[in-house]
Amino acid sequence: MSVLEPSLIQPSAAPFGGELRYWRRLRGLSQMELANKAATTPRHVSFMETGRSRPSGQMVLRLVEALDVPPADRNDMLVAAGFEPIYESPGMEDHDRAAYERVFRQMLQAHEPYPALLLNRWYDVIVKNDAAQRFLAGGASNEPTNIIDVIFARDTFRGMVRNWTHCAWTILHELRREVIAVPRDKRLHRLLLVAESAMADIQPPVWGREDEMEHHAIYLVEGEAVHTVVTMTKAYNFDPSCPDQLRVMSMFPRDDAAERFFRKLAE
Repeated sequence: MSVLEPSLIQPSAAPFGGELRYWRRLRGLSQMELANKAATTPRHVSFMETGRSRPSGQMVLRLVEALDVPPADRNDMLVAAGFEPIYESPGMEDHDRAAYERVFRQMLQAHEPYPALLLNRWYDVIVKNDAAQRFLAGGASNEPTNIIDVIFARDTFRGMVRNWTHCAWTILHELRREVIAVPRDKRLHRLLLVAESAMADIQPPVWGREDEMEHHAIYLVEGEAVHTVVTMTKAYNFDPSCPDQLRVMSMFPRDDAAERFFRKLAE
């Protein structure tokens, strides 16, 4: 992304050095490593963090790029350094959101007879398809439901998923990655705390490699084991910090028995 030199507004009382230190430590970088990525010196990084040196606008831009800071937080760092914000808000226009929501709703309908849900970035359920209404516990379609709350804070879900520990640790791992991508999202942090608290005394499964983790849920329905694979589909061009981010959680049969179960349920 090509941007111009930010305009200086006035000296800011906001602690730019503290912001810089926060993001550097969050990304696990030493002052030397950040200096190399931002084409500066460790001494200059140290001076900026302690407030002994004030960065130029171009230096701030190099730092936020090197630290992979989300756009909204890049603006905060610019303002903290005394410059005007230059990054556009990641939110969508109403007609763009309506278009994406229409596409996702079509995906839900096309996914029948298998369950699918439309979620926002905080895992709130916006709408379920008919198969999800038939299969998933949790009440009527107009009841506010949050997937993280259902998985980690409701005993009913634990009772209906035979491999709940595997599922919960897989989702917790993904939630941690999302918080790293958008570390200033307070609600996402609260959801992570709910999940972390629920798993505090539960040992994680042993995975050989990170990519071996699979969203494989085994539901128990009237004594019958229903093996499923769960996928998450997001719009590819959404910034992680976009408050309008939508996603579709889709459930697929993992074997012929699950295939027969869902098709019978739809009759």
